[in-house]
Amino acid sequence: EITISLSDQMQDMVQQGFDLAIRITRPEQLPPNQVARALRTVRYIAVASPRYLQGLGHELDHPQALSVQHGVACITLGYGEFQNHLQWARIPHNVNTPVETDKVTVHTPVCVDSSTAIIHLALQHQGIGLVADFAAQAALDSGTLVPVLPDWQLTGHYAPRTAYALYMPSRHLPLKVRALIDHLVEAGK
Repeated sequence: EITISLSDQMQDMVQQGFDLAIRITRPEQLPPNQVARALRTVRYIAVASPRYLQGLGHELDHPQALSVQHGVACITLGYGEFQNHLQWARIPHNVNTPVETDKVTVHTPVCVDSSTAIIHLALQHQGIGLVADFAAQAALDSGTLVPVLPDWQLTGHYAPRTAYALYMPSRHLPLKVRALIDHLVEAGK
């Protein structure tokens, strides 16, 4: 039997009685008193419905096309360091290409602290969602959402992070926790 608590808020594992937590963070932000097992890299991407993009009336081929002046609605993560000031780096096609970067302030009529809600709003043609890649994968696979600026990578506050399985150190890790961690590691490959 499994009991799951879904929250983007940091929880005290001992106080809440959790055996395992999944956190998406940077290595320097990991709790020092817990064991962390890296599961996968998480990249933040921009996605939108084809209908929303058609209604814009202009191409989105550069981060500046998302700026406040162009009237593009962006749906951002509404907590922590995620805000409406975005940094981008063009993905180089070869190692000799210099990396082009850009900063842009976007119009954010909606900030949400849930990737699921961002995906839902993007599917409802409400704007361009900035969301973790894994959260958007099913919608991208089905074509209901498409990538925006696929030649660019979000950096700065939306820089790639790592998903970790966290648990309290113990002499004997419960078999159920070990089995779940092994499954998550395999699924993240």
